[in-house]
Amino acid sequence: MTLNQVNLKNEFFRLQDTCYLDHVGAGLYANSQMEAISADLKSTLYSNPHSSGTSSIYCKDNIEQIRYRILEHFGTTPEDYHLIFTAGATHSLKIVVECFDWGSLHGEEIGHFIYTRDNHTSVLGLREIVDPQKVKIHCLEHEEAFRIFAGNAAPSHEFLDGNSLFVYSAQCNFSGCKYPLMWINKVHDGILNDSIVASARSKWFCLLDAASYVPTSELNLSHHQADFVVLSFYKMFGYPTGLGALLVRKSSSHVLQKRYFGGGTILMTLSDERLHRKRENITEAFEDGTVNYLAILALSHGFDTLQRLGGDMRLISTRVFSLAQYLHEKFLTLHHSNGNPAVKLYRDSDYSDCRTQGGVVNFNLLRDNSQYIGFTEVSHIASLFGIQLRTGCFCNPGACQRHLGLTNEQLKRNFEKGHSCADPIDLIDGFPTGSVRVSFGYSSTEDDANKLFDMVLSCFVSKPAVFKSPVTWAKEARILKAKFEPFCRFHCTTLSQNSADVLKPESISRTLVSKHFLGAKLMRISVFPIKSCAAFDVSERWPITKTGLMYDREWMIISANGVALTQKQAPRMCLIVPRICLARKNLILEFGDSNTSSSASISVNLHKVSNSSSEINRICWSKVCGDRVSIIDWGDDVAEWLQTVLQMPGVRLVKVMKRTSSGTGATLSLTNQAQYLLITETSLQWLWERTTQSAFSSRNNMAQRFRSNFIISGSVEVLEEFTWKQIYIGNLCFEVKGACNRCHMICIDQSSGEKDREPLTALASAQDGKIKFGIYLNLVGIDGPSYVKVGDDIAVVYNS
Repeated sequence: MTLNQVNLKNEFFRLQDTCYLDHVGAGLYANSQMEAISADLKSTLYSNPHSSGTSSIYCKDNIEQIRYRILEHFGTTPEDYHLIFTAGATHSLKIVVECFDWGSLHGEEIGHFIYTRDNHTSVLGLREIVDPQKVKIHCLEHEEAFRIFAGNAAPSHEFLDGNSLFVYSAQCNFSGCKYPLMWINKVHDGILNDSIVASARSKWFCLLDAASYVPTSELNLSHHQADFVVLSFYKMFGYPTGLGALLVRKSSSHVLQKRYFGGGTILMTLSDERLHRKRENITEAFEDGTVNYLAILALSHGFDTLQRLGGDMRLISTRVFSLAQYLHEKFLTLHHSNGNPAVKLYRDSDYSDCRTQGGVVNFNLLRDNSQYIGFTEVSHIASLFGIQLRTGCFCNPGACQRHLGLTNEQLKRNFEKGHSCADPIDLIDGFPTGSVRVSFGYSSTEDDANKLFDMVLSCFVSKPAVFKSPVTWAKEARILKAKFEPFCRFHCTTLSQNSADVLKPESISRTLVSKHFLGAKLMRISVFPIKSCAAFDVSERWPITKTGLMYDREWMIISANGVALTQKQAPRMCLIVPRICLARKNLILEFGDSNTSSSASISVNLHKVSNSSSEINRICWSKVCGDRVSIIDWGDDVAEWLQTVLQMPGVRLVKVMKRTSSGTGATLSLTNQAQYLLITETSLQWLWERTTQSAFSSRNNMAQRFRSNFIISGSVEVLEEFTWKQIYIGNLCFEVKGACNRCHMICIDQSSGEKDREPLTALASAQDGKIKFGIYLNLVGIDGPSYVKVGDDIAVVYNS
């Protein structure tokens, strides 16, 4: 849905008659966005992600899912970038330079810190962190930067130990000039070694300030891989404030050497001795204390709103540029009755290309005698017309000074005369101390531009107004256009990637062991096609794959936020009963009692999406048990069915395509910690006798709660399985990976979805507080097609 198809008055009714033209200062949050956030918080319990309760784990999973979505929005993945949540772009900048390892050069600790003049005050403040005795600091002038980067550097890998940092803004928050992202690549190639630091061969890293760029422009980090990227989310979505992110390229993360540690960022520490060990994951190591988790959770609704109302980022970029171009052209041609220009424009592009210019117009107004009109006067009049804009220098003193043509001496004299940042002193000795900035966002319209222009025309232009193009503009436009020409020849990079898993043969060490045949047999085989839904019980034999039983936990249901759902959040999932038909290659889902005519059902293909009109049917990411999984949506039809039977809007069925290893050494589907789960009939009977049996309709009802793949029966002692090292089912060997620590999910009656306290309390009572039941198994080796079947003999190898 594009912006033209929605009712702006409904989404932004709080503006009433206000014309909002300060989108670089802060984005606007939409009504539907805030309603979605409110509904989410009202309907779901989220708690501290550092805790271990169900709501905490669910909160943590949501946060991880949002990380994936942010990285995807910027064209990258967790394979290439870390994402650290911060208090904003300023905080992110500070983290990088505080922790940056400058290394050593010629045996001395020295590096180079270079930044462009047209940077935010927060970048200038980084100089105070840098030790000038160890690091050389250089401010790169605007024209000098374009001259240097217009050249080419021969890539060199013969770097000495010294590390250096270049900082620039993707979009100037003063003029809206978009600085070429190709500079990132040239920095990595060492172009600053040749032009600025001719005597050194330092290794260069690039810090990109993207705060004013990403709200209205596409940033694809797969093409231009800045080492560090900073941003603030309120500039993108309007809400939440006080939340930003630092994106760290994984191959560059080693140069961030963090000293301070806060809660949640360490593996261990001693209180009376200077000893601690930070977490290895850089995200966990840098997010000190409890993250602003409720604000982070709101980001999902921000992205939804941005996409729903504004469309994709290329559409938004074109839209805001067109509005800026339109207003720039109107101001450019506006003259007083005597022919003198009415507007002094401050620009670094010719407003002909959205790749070089954002949705910003910066200016001062002139009287018919060419004297400047103070920006405070303009601001007051704008307020009377219901127009909100920005005046001053916008925390960009370098760009402001350059465009206004002020020398350092003039700025110092202005300060001595009482002028300081953000005060209302707009003119000193007839010259401006700042300017007027208007900026457009995805919700801006042509009416907004016209309202501002009409105000200027009616209040500040002598009549009759004259409309003409300045004689000097054609020459100025050619000069501005030529500056960007070396960087506007973009080449599309095609990334080829084989999405198929590469199956590497495992080296399996086998030793001679003594197998003990128990006189037990495999009594039941259960496949759980959809994680956390009911089981499909196999009547005879079933194929074995490298991830477990064929089709076991290959699908899962995700929330509208993309987080994996379990019965902990949605108990009614246990009422979804699957049946697999191998001959027809179908998965049939039934809800409720499958023996009654009122039971709802749907059939889906096991191997391909059959019915889908949505664009969500693509590879994306989610998280299961701490592991990343790539998933593909299984279509609209089954999604609508699930939403109806579960009474949960937005839920969808997805299939796992690949799971990033959890370090278990086994290839897993969507199982928790191992490929298989086994319980014994003997231990089940032992626990049944210790429960309040009236809580269960049958012993089978209780057995279903443990959701095991295998149940064996025969001559087995109670809880003997905890002593096994290996188990043989037929001719297949499985390694025991330990006991299964149970959670309160076993308290959900699988026939009704209702919760009680059994059998968790009985298990804890019988084991002195421990809640272990069943064992995890991984297949040791598989050669060709293999099967397990009901009635297979059982043998075990005991722990020594």
